[in-house]
Amino acid sequence: MADEDSITGSIGVISIVPDINGLLSKFGIKVNTITGGNLKAMGGPFHEMTDEERAVFVDMVDSIYKRFKADVLRLRAGEVKEDVLDSIADGRVIIGSKALEYGLIDSTGTYDDAIKKTAELAKIEGKPEIKLYSRKRLSLADFFGEMGSSFASGFRQELSSGNGIYYR
Repeated sequence: MADEDSITGSIGVISIVPDINGLLSKFGIKVNTITGGNLKAMGGPFHEMTDEERAVFVDMVDSIYKRFKADVLRLRAGEVKEDVLDSIADGRVIIGSKALEYGLIDSTGTYDDAIKKTAELAKIEGKPEIKLYSRKRLSLADFFGEMGSSFASGFRQELSSGNGIYYR
């Protein structure tokens, strides 16, 4: 079930691989990467993608895309026709009303309709209890704070291990 105007689907696969080498060079920053295996740094942002790396990524994305479409056909068997899926599985955004038309969802409705349907399917009698959970959104400062905390924790653990840390 989806709201008629909700963003319901986008059947496709994307892999985004940034190359920040040009930006780093403007600041005089060089990155040295040492790998064991010529494709180990594949997808890393510190070098331009090679033809070999691109071929590996294309193969991977194509494989995932084929499995994704097969999963949709399997999970929506009898609801989605393969030719319809092939015509819409190009990454386009699909709203709820179109998703219903294409057989990607069973019905459209509101949030309250979805709660009622869920309660019906779960055989809940009476008004179901709804619990809302939220998670804290982390800022970039929180991220670096967590990383620093993890580093400091490991540093303290190493100091207390008796092995000591030596500087030259």
